[in-house]
Amino acid sequence: MQTHRAYRHDNKVSHQFSVHASWATFWLSMIAGLLVVASVAIQAYKIHTGHERLFGLTSLFNLDAEQSLPMFFSVCLHLIAATLLLGITVAESRSSGQDLMRWRLLTVGFAFMAIDEACSLHESLAVPIRAMMGPGPRGIFFFAWVIPAMGLVAVLAFYFVGFLRRLPAPTALAFIGGGILFLGGAIGVEMIGGWYSERHGENTQTYNLITAIEESLEMAGVIVFIRALINHAAYRMQTVGVQFIGTWTLAMSPRTSSASLAAARLAHGRGEAMSLHPR
Repeated sequence: MQTHRAYRHDNKVSHQFSVHASWATFWLSMIAGLLVVASVAIQAYKIHTGHERLFGLTSLFNLDAEQSLPMFFSVCLHLIAATLLLGITVAESRSSGQDLMRWRLLTVGFAFMAIDEACSLHESLAVPIRAMMGPGPRGIFFFAWVIPAMGLVAVLAFYFVGFLRRLPAPTALAFIGGGILFLGGAIGVEMIGGWYSERHGENTQTYNLITAIEESLEMAGVIVFIRALINHAAYRMQTVGVQFIGTWTLAMSPRTSSASLAAARLAHGRGEAMSLHPR
């Protein structure tokens, strides 16, 4: 996923990190896949044996629960995307890019989505919306928060049409593909899960598989988006640099050679950078 080099000079140690899109995609996908498989297997065991805790593993690997490893990983995915978006936004602000406001909105949006993943804020909308819907079966709108979510998606899709047209074709296609995957899980499969949950409950193997498909699509969508962001950053900026200047000084031995000092001075000022490479 990354390579690392360190440079030592007068008072600072500089590091350079290179993040490759292909390696980032591979490792993030591997982690996501392992979490999904573990969750499906453990929840299936719980359903068939009635063992509710299984030494705490049932809640730890539950895709549909808060304070679980899949939830933590999903939050991390959104934060990675938000961080990459922030780097692109900073670069766009320096060049007075036409779509600066849209990059800012994406950055804030993914940061908020990370918070929402951790706290499930969207689910708090379900109760008041169900009350407005009145009595009776809700069907695919049992998880009623999807109703305002669909309206928000429609508004944002209209707002970002021009933005997508101005992006390089590979970036735009990857953004659209990632969005379809994510929304297909977060809204599409969620609606199927709501319909099933209202009729059969959630403690079944079928609902377990529906949840696994939903979360898999969501994570896959964000991973595709992350890959697209790395590729776009590499295309537009080559390097997103952040300098870290330490306040501590290196202990220099009296025997330090002049050659070592010369090498340190040569390395001076290289700073720290994260290089993004498309693959």
